[in-house]
Order: sequence, then structure tokens, then C-alpha cells
Amino acid sequence: MAHLALRACLITAALGLTACGNGGGVTTGSLFGSSQPKPVTDERTERALEVAATSARASRCGYNFDPARLRYAYLAYETAQGGTPEQVAKAEKVFDYTRTSLAEKIKKEDDFCSEEKTKGIKASLTRNLAGDFSATPKKVVAEVPTGWFSAPLRDQPMDRDKIFDPVRR
Repeated sequence: MAHLALRACLITAALGLTACGNGGGVTTGSLFGSSQPKPVTDERTERALEVAATSARASRCGYNFDPARLRYAYLAYETAQGGTPEQVAKAEKVFDYTRTSLAEKIKKEDDFCSEEKTKGIKASLTRNLAGDFSATPKKVVAEVPTGWFSAPLRDQPMDRDKIFDPVRR
């Protein structure tokens, strides 16, 4: 009888531990509300936006390339990545809309092709023309915590007078 109770406890404990491993259990994040769901991003859409924007910007700044050939190469890339016909059709629509609308918007900007912008456009266009259509990684901006105990550290020597008399400068 004691063995049955012990077995039942062990089985219950084992089931509880397996629930924690696959994400179905309760976590501290779910208890305190600190875990935020990650936004769902469609990489095909991101790539279509980036390549179309590069194409429109490069055309605006007078780069010598064939926009139709770049579009075709990009769509072939999406097909080679295993995109279904529906996914490739969606990427094509996003590409066409983005290129057309952005080209219309930037054609009115007289100072669009600044030296700094053309460096970025040239780098992106060169990468795309070489067949690299991977989405560029986004820069991660670190959040600076704010609060009582989270003052950012500074590279300044400690000044005893400022610490004990903060009004004094």
C-alpha cells in the first residue's frame, strides 16, 4: 500500500516536471507578467520591403542597373527558399507596391541622394545584385533602465561634495 502511494507521488512529480520542460507549465514570467510575447515577423515581407526600397532608391539616385531583372532575381530567390506560390505572390505584391509608392514619394525630394544615403544605397544594391537578399539585421538599441536603483554608470570621478551636497555644482 505504501508502495502504491509512493509510486503515485513519483508519477505526479514526474508529470509536473515534464510539463515545465515543454513550455506548458507555469513560469515566473507568467506569474509576474514580465514575459512579453515576441512580435511575429514574416521574413519574406521584410526582404521584399528592403529589396524594393533599395531598387526605388537606387533608381532615384541614377544607379545603372535593371530594376526588372533585380525583381525577377529576388522572386526567384524566394522560390528557391521554399516559398509556396501563395507566399511568393504575396512577396511580389509587397515588392511592387513598395517600389512604386516609395519611388513616387522620393521623386519629389531634391536633396534625397546625399553622400551618406548613397553609400548605404550602393552597399545594399551591390549585395542584392550579387544575389544576397537576406534581411539586414536590425540594430538592437539597449534600453536604459530607469528607476531609483538603476541610474546609469558614468565614467566620471566621484566628487565627495556632489554626493553629500547635490545642490552644489
